[in-house]
Amino acid sequence: MKNTIKPKKTKKIKKNNTSLKQYQINNKKTNSRPIENPKDFPLNKFKSKKNNLYRVSLRNNKKVWRKASKKETKCYKYLQNKISYNLDEYKKGKYKTSKQAIAISYAQAKLKFPDCKL
Repeated sequence: MKNTIKPKKTKKIKKNNTSLKQYQINNKKTNSRPIENPKDFPLNKFKSKKNNLYRVSLRNNKKVWRKASKKETKCYKYLQNKISYNLDEYKKGKYKTSKQAIAISYAQAKLKFPDCKL
């Protein structure tokens, strides 16, 4: 048996002394989580979709996507900005290797957001 969407009745609206019935069709919510399988990603791996950030976490010993909190989002964006900034500094000659620049970015993010799991 197919699941069909039934129209939902709303309040009657009087217009010109006549009563009209309005119907709304409730559309099914689309899954806005990333399409990729979370089993393929390590824990705490972030993925963005339509300006929302999702991360891989464990639920009943299974990896699943869950929406990232505001703190996690700020931490992640701060880290990404620091990495890009420090890699630019590496190209200018401030650091010896790119790995060093990335490690410094992680250290700076950990100082600003100590509760964040990086």
